[in-house]
Amino acid sequence: MKYEISNIVATANLNTEIDPKVAIEFLRTAGEVTYEPRRFPGLVVKLGGNVIILLFKTGKMVVTGREI
Repeated sequence: MKYEISNIVATANLNTEIDPKVAIEFLRTAGEVTYEPRRFPGLVVKLGGNVIILLFKTGKMVVTGREI
């Protein structure tokens, strides 16, 4: 039997509320940042290498990534 890791998902809690405007300015240098609260409640940060961070005002975040 052969196993292969094709996707990794991690969650974190920063234990502080996040101001989306401040986070957008800070994260713009890291990758493509979008925030459309009417469509989705979190910031979406697309980094290189197929890594995506979902960051919510509550301070919770989800990181997904996959290496090809």
